[in-house]
Amino acid sequence: MSEAQALVLQLRAAGMSNRAIGRELGRNDRLIKYVADGDKPGANLVEGLRGLVAKRGGDTSAVVAQPERRKTAAGAVAKVRRKTQWAGGRTIKVKRQAVKAGAKAINGKLDQAAGAGKRVAFTVTFDRKAKLTKSDGTPLPPHGKEQTAEVGNRGNGFPAAWVAAEAGGDITGWLVNHLIETNRLTAPTEPIGLEMRVWDGRDDQAEGDEDAGMFVDP
Repeated sequence: MSEAQALVLQLRAAGMSNRAIGRELGRNDRLIKYVADGDKPGANLVEGLRGLVAKRGGDTSAVVAQPERRKTAAGAVAKVRRKTQWAGGRTIKVKRQAVKAGAKAINGKLDQAAGAGKRVAFTVTFDRKAKLTKSDGTPLPPHGKEQTAEVGNRGNGFPAAWVAAEAGGDITGWLVNHLIETNRLTAPTEPIGLEMRVWDGRDDQAEGDEDAGMFVDP
């Protein structure tokens, strides 16, 4: 067990939630969960966690250090690029038969995007019988013959390499499971269409990926 995991579990036992711990450290609660579960070492969080444990223990002089942000190879804090560049001609669409056949075109382009360090986002199309919901579980009434669900972290997308590793060659299954796990689809349902968008990312998005546990070792 890493020191970070032990400290997080100690704070959890003292009544703090992942969200509360993350707020104190200026980090995402998902990252805290990964550390608590032993899926990430969280070495950069140790100093802050030590301070938080001391603070919770009554040490009024304790300081909760904020973990350092990602740096460039030269040692400088990574800068934010001006804007995301959407790659022209990098939208791949497949319809029902291609989805049933495993969405090979999507999987192939996903592997290429992963190798090139790109980001991806998806639109998943279902027929009107699919039971889509908002993230809070509120049912979405069907409109027309088709319904769509966007999968892309509110416009930031996902690192293609992370999606490829998670999907393991079954992008359709991964997207359906993702919608279920994020409380946006009530039951496994076969899509009738998929669309994947590929683009170049920004440094600040890569920084957020690590905080959210979407990091793949090169």
